[in-house]
Amino acid sequence: MAKMSSAMGEPMNANGALTKVGGSLDWFQIQLCLIFALQWTGIRAFVGFLPFIQKQPSFICDSTPEGELPQVSNFYSCSEQEACASGKYQFDLVEGASTWITDFGLVCDRRYLIGILGSTMFFGSLIGSYIGGSFSDRIGRRATHKLAIIATFVSLVMILVSNSVPMLLLAVFIFGTLHHIANLVSMVLFAECFNDENGHWGTTLCNSLLGAGGILAAVISIYINNWQRMVFLPLLQIFIVLARIPFIPESPRFLILKGKFKEARIELNKIAEVNGNPPFEDAIQGEFKDVEIVEEEESLIQTDKAEATANKSYSLLELLSFKSVRGKLLICFVLYFTTGLCYYGILYLTPSITKDPEDVYLNAILLGLVEFVSINISGYLTGRFGRRLTCVVHFAIGAVGFLVFQQSESSFWLIVSICTGKYAVSAANNMLFIYCAELFPTVIKNTATGLCSLVSKLGGVVAPSLVIMSKSIGVSSVTIFAVLCAFATVLTCVLPETKGRPLQDKIEEDQPKKDLIDQKMPEF
Repeated sequence: MAKMSSAMGEPMNANGALTKVGGSLDWFQIQLCLIFALQWTGIRAFVGFLPFIQKQPSFICDSTPEGELPQVSNFYSCSEQEACASGKYQFDLVEGASTWITDFGLVCDRRYLIGILGSTMFFGSLIGSYIGGSFSDRIGRRATHKLAIIATFVSLVMILVSNSVPMLLLAVFIFGTLHHIANLVSMVLFAECFNDENGHWGTTLCNSLLGAGGILAAVISIYINNWQRMVFLPLLQIFIVLARIPFIPESPRFLILKGKFKEARIELNKIAEVNGNPPFEDAIQGEFKDVEIVEEEESLIQTDKAEATANKSYSLLELLSFKSVRGKLLICFVLYFTTGLCYYGILYLTPSITKDPEDVYLNAILLGLVEFVSINISGYLTGRFGRRLTCVVHFAIGAVGFLVFQQSESSFWLIVSICTGKYAVSAANNMLFIYCAELFPTVIKNTATGLCSLVSKLGGVVAPSLVIMSKSIGVSSVTIFAVLCAFATVLTCVLPETKGRPLQDKIEEDQPKKDLIDQKMPEF
């Protein structure tokens, strides 16, 4: 086995290689973004459809016996405690309209199934967060994304043809699991096609397109009132992504880290060709002169150790055993849980922000626009003022916005305050994708971000129940959002700034002596 080195003894540098072939928002990155845009907006649109495809129209129970003409006395209302004996319902719908509630009879004593459907999808996302990161660290970003996007397409087809609640539950669980893996891995892959100086813009583009999907869902729901037609749109978008899979590359950073230099050169040459830059071989020869092959026994041992470290997958307990990782990871868990709970909590609060039920469409569009704007603004702010400061400020803004919402009575201030909270949470969520990814070395980055995303989805699982239960326990869910945002503000102050620092590749390199996280943060 041989080790490649330069006259200066420096190893091949992924950031330098990406810079040579075009690591900014160049033509290759734009084409890749257009492919992933279909995936991100389509999947986000389906999630955005949930408040509409689970919308309950007015209805009455039809107890008319078979073969008899309906009479006024045969129609009555029912409740969650009282079932409709006949199982037949008359819904107040326009012609052609349908929701999950109307097609599967999720009213009265079956209404609890609506919450189970939502929780099932978020529970699947939680599972996807746990297995997605470690899986892609083992077999690669591209292979994991390919398998996940195929399974996502199949799950959408299953949802579309479901004719029973058990089949719908299974399809929703598969979709929740696999769509999250596809999104998580594609975001990491896309960001890793940028160099260090421009990586935050890759993450910002990802989240901007997710926000655009939310707006798309609200607008489409105004004109399409049939849930199967709603599902067909993201299904078509995912199908187009499947057709473009051959264009999607493997992450050059991942390949270089794993020591697969030949494969890395192939992928880097593809990027260079599309961007109109010299081939990677020419660029690397200009950067590293006098390349020599070192075959000494000591170098071989060091190389074997380095490759073993690069190819190792770490469990949660192993990550927590590292002092430089433990504190940062636990804090990121709290921050991700806060954004997940608040984000999905606002989604479920959308229909009840104002008294007029028809405002749900306007509220959804407005909140979607706020999310889209906040993501793009936060991308600029993180590059201008740093990751830590912008996170601290936005968590504080979220706490204030939610407190104002809790104290407001007029519709105007309710909308203003909830939009403020939505802005802060969406911006913080986008910044966390950038910030937390930079806090961890490449060898565990996908696993760490996957675990953080898992905790975020745990917040999504809790959010629907919290919104419902808060009415019975006497504590407003929005008050809980405010407290969590205030706590997150304090915790973020403890984390180190990552702007302008070189990204770490291995855990051993993630232990600088003057790191603020090691100096001032108590042991966990």
